Amino acid sequence: MRRRITIGGGLFLLGAVTGLAAMLHHGRAAAEVAAITAAPEHAKPTAAQLVSLLEGDGFKAKALARRHIEELPAPERGAVLASLAHSSRAEVRLMAVSAVARAVDRSSFKPLLSSLAASDPDPDVRTAAAQLLQEAR
Repeated sequence: MRRRITIGGGLFLLGAVTGLAAMLHHGRAAAEVAAITAAPEHAKPTAAQLVSLLEGDGFKAKALARRHIEELPAPERGAVLASLAHSSRAEVRLMAVSAVARAVDRSSFKPLLSSLAASDPDPDVRTAAAQLLQEAR
């Protein structure tokens, strides 16, 4: 028996036991991880789902989201990283800068990095963004 679950606007089919157990015992992040891992290969998680996973507390959820972000085509990756750069959590914004550092073409991220380097409330995020801007010159 399969169960349908909607997370962040995406519909996924879950095995009834897996999906329900994840939601009951491990909370929302575990349910989202279960939904994404149970989804067919062609059903990629949405930007909202990835942001939600990264803003959660689960290590497995964050690792899964990072992997999916790395696999996104450049335009989609840019949109997700821009969303992450506006997160209320400094660790998520720092992850966005870290993902830009691993990008092959960083030039399209210069406006995002400039904004973070100039005005992010967290000094670690500002420093990391400024260092990447220096390397890009």
